[in-house]
Amino acid sequence: MFENLVEVLKANPRKIVYTEGTDARILESAARLKQGGFLTPILVGNVEDVKAAAKAGNFDIEGLEIIDPANYDKMDEMAQCMFDLRKGKMTMEEVRANLQKGNYFGTMLVKMGVADALLGGATYSTADTVRPALQLIKTKKGAHLVSSCFIMVRGDEMLAMGDCAINIDYQDNVDKATGEVTFSAAQKLAEVAIETAKTAEIFGMDPKVAMLSFSTKGSGKGGTVALSHDATVIAKELAPELKLDGEMQFDAAVSPVVGQLKFPGSPVAGHANTFIFPCIEAGNIGYKIAQRLGGFAAYGPILQGLNAPINDLSRGCDAEEVYQMSIITAALAYGSPLIAGSASYLVSANLFPSFMSEGALEQIAATADNSLASYISISIPPILDTLSAVVLAFVLGLCMSTLRGKTIGDTLYNGMKDFSGIIDQVLHSVIIPLLPLYVCGTFIDMTKSGKTFAILGILWKVFLVVIIMHLICIFLQFCVAGAVSHKSPFKMIRNQIPGYTTALGTQSSAATIPVNLQCAAADGVSEQIRNFVVPLCANIHMAGSMITITACATAVCLMNQLPISLATVVPFIMTLGVAMVASPGAPGGSIMTALPFLYMIFGAEAGDPNGSICAIMVALYITQDSFGTACNVSGDNAIGVIVETIYQKFINKSSASV
Repeated sequence: MFENLVEVLKANPRKIVYTEGTDARILESAARLKQGGFLTPILVGNVEDVKAAAKAGNFDIEGLEIIDPANYDKMDEMAQCMFDLRKGKMTMEEVRANLQKGNYFGTMLVKMGVADALLGGATYSTADTVRPALQLIKTKKGAHLVSSCFIMVRGDEMLAMGDCAINIDYQDNVDKATGEVTFSAAQKLAEVAIETAKTAEIFGMDPKVAMLSFSTKGSGKGGTVALSHDATVIAKELAPELKLDGEMQFDAAVSPVVGQLKFPGSPVAGHANTFIFPCIEAGNIGYKIAQRLGGFAAYGPILQGLNAPINDLSRGCDAEEVYQMSIITAALAYGSPLIAGSASYLVSANLFPSFMSEGALEQIAATADNSLASYISISIPPILDTLSAVVLAFVLGLCMSTLRGKTIGDTLYNGMKDFSGIIDQVLHSVIIPLLPLYVCGTFIDMTKSGKTFAILGILWKVFLVVIIMHLICIFLQFCVAGAVSHKSPFKMIRNQIPGYTTALGTQSSAATIPVNLQCAAADGVSEQIRNFVVPLCANIHMAGSMITITACATAVCLMNQLPISLATVVPFIMTLGVAMVASPGAPGGSIMTALPFLYMIFGAEAGDPNGSICAIMVALYITQDSFGTACNVSGDNAIGVIVETIYQKFINKSSASV
């Protein structure tokens, strides 16, 4: 297929800009093009990051041009050009901000003649690739819309299919003032047909264009039959030299026998190689059937109608999708603990007074002097208290988000990324392997000192209620996930048992991640979604821990006759829901994160993190931390199912059709 194109390019070399210079697929392609010598790649991105990614993938990009928007020597000229093109629709500040993004920066390189073409979509969505092109490159003379086609290849056989990725459907353009149709839906579909035929010719095809429908020559009525018929008439008028016919069914288009039977005398029927679909549903389904069942390789989507070649990879999960999934996941993960904590307080405040004794605190405190001495003890004073650390983390996160793309921002980001890698290595190599020993020692100490029996003997009803709330929370979360995804919640709960039992044994969300990923796979959550949601929620979704902390705090207040109400609990829950992002995925991590905020419930004096009441809180929490952790990780997979459903129904559908 490509031989003719390569020969043309060798005679007239071109430069192509890749907007995502660190993507492995881009780097592999750039390395191959470098060897071919007929197309010169330009890579957009931080020079050191691009070179590091190429080295990691063993891609030879030595000598290729890498342009960093943060250090581009003609940025002032580019910004002014873009500002003029937008004609007041963007301020200069907005222009410069957008030019730090690879999609806008790469498009302007084409506009200014630095490059001849652009390929994006490895991390940018189709919309984010097309939008700058429409704003800056604009449609070519005579074109009224941007469309796309796929070139389908199987051996020596080649087909063209359009539009399968851009236009959802075709609607009349109507003048709001007069109500007059300025550009009809049929004219749009006719234009797509003509542009797709031109694309087919570029690839060496002799296009025979079939305007597809569920009707052949008026055999059916309704739906898009009239649209395909009228578009056929218009396309023949605009391009009379083109072999084009319709409306016709697919079998009439490809089968000579059926074609002559249903559409006798047509130069296209039975011999079509270029197929025009009346809507994106048909087009997207059609090319994917050909790809998956017919064994065709799909090249595209190739964008049509622009003043310069701007094309989209549109493969996998792109940056816009990640952004949307991040917001959705974070909202679900934050909302779940808020609801769980509030419900925990309401249940605890109404049930606990009926079976708690006023002397419970003294009986538990009496066991404090019976603890075992530590065999090994390493004291590491904290550099910052928990609240200061959380605030600093959020400030640094905002700084990195704001300054990313600039030298100082990239330096800060890369430094934090390297530090995160070190912490991750320590966690997986040292902390997690020692967790079972730590958990065992904790329970031996609590049993020897009498804490376990004192707590359980006095507060076993409290713990029973908390555990029941955990189980109800899990059940409700999977019921919601089942309602959203139309899957059986009982089957998903059964799939979650390995993750639940692992969390019970380790008391660690982080240590349970590998097992939880397997549970998510059993629930039908795609690999890209579960690899994103499960590790993220292990850090930010703490519904089970919130239930436990709220219930224990309520119990302590009742034992000490401290005032407590929903008005004091809700601000605590909301604050803790954010602070728990910084909670370590280790036993007792959540209660240690909560300690600096307990004053919001207990008061300044009773809420002293080093005081006896907070010590009791820690003891109460640790006794049943396993069940809270198990609730946390189970909810992670319920969220994963919900995010998967939202992604498939709305985000993926939207990105596939824009």
